[in-house]
Amino acid sequence: MFSGEGACSLKFSTSRALTFLQALPLVFLFVLWGARTSAQNQDVIVNDECSGAIEILCNETFQGTTAGATTEEINFCGNTYAGQVWGEPGVWFTHLGHGDLITLNLSEIGNIGFDTFVGVYTGECGDLVCVTGDDDEGPGLNSNVTFYGEEGVLYYIYVTGWQPSNPGSSNGDSGPFTFELACTPVCQPAVEIACAGDVTIECGQDINDLALTGSPNFINLVLCDGEVSVDYTDLLVSSNDCVTVWARTWTAVLGDLTSTCTQLITV
Repeated sequence: MFSGEGACSLKFSTSRALTFLQALPLVFLFVLWGARTSAQNQDVIVNDECSGAIEILCNETFQGTTAGATTEEINFCGNTYAGQVWGEPGVWFTHLGHGDLITLNLSEIGNIGFDTFVGVYTGECGDLVCVTGDDDEGPGLNSNVTFYGEEGVLYYIYVTGWQPSNPGSSNGDSGPFTFELACTPVCQPAVEIACAGDVTIECGQDINDLALTGSPNFINLVLCDGEVSVDYTDLLVSSNDCVTVWARTWTAVLGDLTSTCTQLITV
């Protein structure tokens, strides 16, 4: 408490009442100070619950912590611990699939021995279905998992720690982390051909001489990891003493995909 210039101060506990007698018409200034509780000192973890999940986009990186987060009993799948119910502190993210391969990299910050764990789910909060998960596929005790992000499907991602010996305990494995989500376009194979135009060759010339009859052109070809094969069959359309007409059908095959075109060869 202060009064006037150069006045002395009186320190008191904020948990007790202060009573004094104002003898003169003075103006008093009160300054209160004290320590906040540990809960107040912590940053609010907005994605502590599934309903508060933070959206993370393709090729984004997020840094945070699971320390101070609440524990949730959640089923895992996709690795050695598939089917186990986890109960360590964790935080939530969402990602909307766009038909890409999604790779999640989860690593500790500061080399403190935080053993990370990540789970991927679909459905709704309170009724989630496990898609995949990982414990230690990344370097050291870090997590790494890749899955196909189906177009238009919302995925819930749970970032947590590993401690199967005593799940749900107050000393669960938690700590600061870096979370990266990378998207890789999925290769979509494609094949489409267009035949050379109809041709006329001289009598006695070989219709199997492609230098004379021509070959089809690829107007769309995406191999991915496959191989394309091209072949043709000839069907006699008409024949007389002067003219023979063949219908040549070309077929290109790439995996389960096919493309055909037809040209007429007149001799």
